[in-house]
Amino acid sequence: MPPFALISSSPYPVTFVPQGRPAIAVGGGRLAVGSPRPNTGLDGVLHLVTFDGGLRELVRNTAALPPREFGARLACNFECGLIAATFTQFDGGGIELRVADGGLHAALVRGASTVQCGQSVALASQALVAATGCGGSNEVVSSEVRVLRPDGGTTTAFSFGKVYTHDVALNGPGTFLATTTCNPDGGACVAEVLGNVLGNITSPIYRSPPLPAADSVTYSNVELDESGSVLAVSNPRWHGGFGGFKVLTFSGTTFDVEAEVDGGSATDQLGFGLAMSGDGRLIVVTRFRGGTTFVYDRFSDGGLCLAQTLPVSSVVRSDVSVSRDGRTIAVVGLDGGLQVYQRP
Repeated sequence: MPPFALISSSPYPVTFVPQGRPAIAVGGGRLAVGSPRPNTGLDGVLHLVTFDGGLRELVRNTAALPPREFGARLACNFECGLIAATFTQFDGGGIELRVADGGLHAALVRGASTVQCGQSVALASQALVAATGCGGSNEVVSSEVRVLRPDGGTTTAFSFGKVYTHDVALNGPGTFLATTTCNPDGGACVAEVLGNVLGNITSPIYRSPPLPAADSVTYSNVELDESGSVLAVSNPRWHGGFGGFKVLTFSGTTFDVEAEVDGGSATDQLGFGLAMSGDGRLIVVTRFRGGTTFVYDRFSDGGLCLAQTLPVSSVVRSDVSVSRDGRTIAVVGLDGGLQVYQRP
């Protein structure tokens, strides 16, 4: 495949602060970038950026009362014409779906302060289906996943008990849901895939063996391809702090590990950011300490090749997003560096 080339590099106009994690979602020639804590407060701001250099603020939380940390996690549909953004600390937290002009399309609000939603978000690329991970006070009890259905109603997909949900992902039609959950007492993490998301879920299609422990800063990430048959999972604390990621494929009854990559050194902390193209052929990972983005090509025979390393200006907590067609990569760091790469 042809290499990626840098087409845009600029500072993001809102300064991030250490407690916030920048979020990014890309598609359709534009990208959405969120900062949950753009100043010493918790307001949050969401911008829409076009690849020709245009930038527009979609929404900023300036209310005296919550929601807060708006834009901490983001997801786009295929063309990024619909953007899902999380918020917390308001009536249990949740997600908002906004169209590209900033207008509110729909919202999912947990409705109870004992469980906080908005810890993670996923948006189907081909259907109006969104999901958000929720957890109890201090992320320690009654974790669950809430799903926003095409009819505007909501469903509690399942409840995990005393774990917290790090990440969620949906396939293209929104029929398969992947999650990573971790025990808050330092126990191991688990990745799961569930089918019939909008119907009656009885048990996971796949539940991984215990994965290494994680925490609320170094997220355990998960990605699904459009078909729901390729699963990628990462965490920068795996392999003794080296970090790494796994790629699994569906065999017809369960998911089998196809490839595994570790960070290679204790300073890498590979897997802080994870993104995958819609066909599952392109996998992109970042490090907790930033500095480099790694682009992997996945082959039909199960092989995985490091195809390219992309230098990035951000030096810490780089988040990454890949367009569903696999032609665009966007990276943003906690220090505000924003870079966009494309290939023919």
